[in-house]
Amino acid sequence: MDFDRLQIKEHLQLIYKHRKLILLTSISVMLPLSLLLLFNQPKYQSSVSMEVADDAITGLLTNEIDVSPDLTVGNYMDILTSQNFARRVVRAVAAKQGKPSEGAREQTADGAVVSIKRALGFTARTITAEERAIIDLLDHMQTDHRGGEMIKVTVESADPEKAYLLANTISEEFRTLHLETLKARIDVLSKYYQQQLLKSYERLVNAEADLDTFRRTNNVTNAKKRTMERLDGRLENLESQLIDLRSQRKLLEDRVANLTEQLQNLQKNTPSLARVEMQLPRIEELKKRLVDLQTDLNTQAVLYTEKHPKIVGLKREIDATILELRTLAGSSKSGDDSQSEAVMMWHDMFVEKLLSEVELNNVQSKEKALESLGDDYRKRILQDDANVEQTLVKLEREVKVAQDAYQSMLQTNERVQGLDAEKALNVNVVSGAEMPLRALPRKRGLKLAMGFVLGMIIGVAFGYLREALDRSIKTIEDVEKKVKLPIVGYVVNRAGLQAAERGQQIVVQSQPQSDMAENFRAMRTQLGYLLDSAPEKKIIMVTSPGPGEGKSTIAANLAAAFALYGQKTVLLDTDLYRPASHNILGSQKNAGLSDWLTNQDYAEELQKRIQLNGTAMDFISAGSSQITFQKLAINSKLQTLLDELKSLYEVILIDAPPIIPVSDTALIASHSDLILMVLNSGQTQIAAARHAAALLEKAKPEYIGAVLNRLDVRQAYGPGSYFGRYFDAYREKASSRA
Repeated sequence: MDFDRLQIKEHLQLIYKHRKLILLTSISVMLPLSLLLLFNQPKYQSSVSMEVADDAITGLLTNEIDVSPDLTVGNYMDILTSQNFARRVVRAVAAKQGKPSEGAREQTADGAVVSIKRALGFTARTITAEERAIIDLLDHMQTDHRGGEMIKVTVESADPEKAYLLANTISEEFRTLHLETLKARIDVLSKYYQQQLLKSYERLVNAEADLDTFRRTNNVTNAKKRTMERLDGRLENLESQLIDLRSQRKLLEDRVANLTEQLQNLQKNTPSLARVEMQLPRIEELKKRLVDLQTDLNTQAVLYTEKHPKIVGLKREIDATILELRTLAGSSKSGDDSQSEAVMMWHDMFVEKLLSEVELNNVQSKEKALESLGDDYRKRILQDDANVEQTLVKLEREVKVAQDAYQSMLQTNERVQGLDAEKALNVNVVSGAEMPLRALPRKRGLKLAMGFVLGMIIGVAFGYLREALDRSIKTIEDVEKKVKLPIVGYVVNRAGLQAAERGQQIVVQSQPQSDMAENFRAMRTQLGYLLDSAPEKKIIMVTSPGPGEGKSTIAANLAAAFALYGQKTVLLDTDLYRPASHNILGSQKNAGLSDWLTNQDYAEELQKRIQLNGTAMDFISAGSSQITFQKLAINSKLQTLLDELKSLYEVILIDAPPIIPVSDTALIASHSDLILMVLNSGQTQIAAARHAAALLEKAKPEYIGAVLNRLDVRQAYGPGSYFGRYFDAYREKASSRA
């Protein structure tokens, strides 16, 4: 069927035709959905909103590394949805409920199930109650970034108390986890700054000792006054900045080395991280872009303020590059739950290493620039000084710089020591978990309506699929367009008759007012026009592509219709393999065609008179002898019989075998004037009908027409078609007359 050329009405007819399939599909979808909604337990939700504030640590590290709040919140959300954190929450809940041995009891309870699975060949390990609780929590927990540093965690459960307990425990454990993380970070910072403080103190002591030794050796008491007027205060400022930059550089170099070592260890223990090597060119490109942007920012910062459009634009590009770098590095996450924690750790350390390398490059550039500027100042200030004065100035400046560096490092160390007491890493519960008062809306009506619509859509799709796969002939238009045969007539489906009418085979006699009887009379009229065009035309052969098409019934009723019209008619059954005309006419299978052709009977003994409402028709059965038409054609007895029948009757109807499985039909077709091919609506395949028509055309008959049998008008054309309206009107009129 060409669906592109169908009109809206034809689409509606197709849907009406497959209405039972569509209704059955809708019921098939609605029934399990209704049962699911009926037995589905109500769901309760409890949520907690937390604000993550890392201000102290972030402020402390601002000069060392750029810490973006969005990246921090993203890492926190990864932690919340990790398997390790879920295990921590599940164990905390079990401890509150007093169920520490729940996993062991679950294994004992499932012992029989495990034994059955092992007997059936299943090798999967047993999942404990704790692991099931972890899976259930991860499936029913949702995290949402509410903007800024706000994170909302929602837990869903069939038990309102369980939902409340889980949400409350998540906030408590998240806060505890981050306080533990804070302590670890503070310990690392404290150790590092204590080492730097010791180095600064040693440097200060050495600088003061060198200055004192030089003064005693060169008898210099107040050299500073001699050079103070020529010493530019900006040089001291530059030296102080250089000390800070060198300290930052040392810190960053140590951090990069430490992160590189940790990443190498992770890559050895986690083979799946090797896939990131494929992304290194792109990562190096982003790193180079970040270095260039940072260098450009440093250059522009000398000329413009922080609110200048150029400065703002460069910072925005730097933030976007950092986010893209983090996203690209995080794309290597593995789908394996056992390695997800290692991948997440690798991701965080890899991003921190890249950003540290960028910042290290930036610090080195600043250090080189300040050293160059300081050298220029020294050349201009001390180019005329003597060696003693230059050395003295250098030593005094070194003492001053060492004092400033020591004081700065001392303040930083004191601040680090106070972080633990300040509880710098705050996880503030903005909106705590509450006991849910009512379940979530179940929306049964909406779900049922959506299920019904979905079932209808699936049913309609099945209907179109069934129609596309069905290659049978269904309508008169199919015969005319696809088989290329003219329609002589059609016979409506006998299912439309009453139960008492179905037992009668000669419908034109038993039910003359029925639709089928009218169909046969219409065919008799059409064939009458063809026979009247040439008086010598008397033989009409009725065949079909295959068995079970209804050709014998149509041949018998057509013969009866001609006889009732007043024409002398004979029905000749030539189907020697599966004769059926004698059963339709209620006659005995006595001597017939095969007996005549084998010379076992005389011709006058073959004819049987069939009475029809005051008139009669003659019938020649297939006979009782076993013989084939190939043998008959040799002695030309069939032609002799047909010539004799032409002299005795006005209409000769031949009930021939099916054309495709039996080759005898082609021999009979060569002796026929008109050929009717019976096609069963909804059963006869288009390819079979075309093949049968091609076989009949080889006999070169004068006319080949088609009869569409068992046509269901409502099924084929729909209740609103002109066929349906005309037939309904006809039935009502016939019923009123009866």
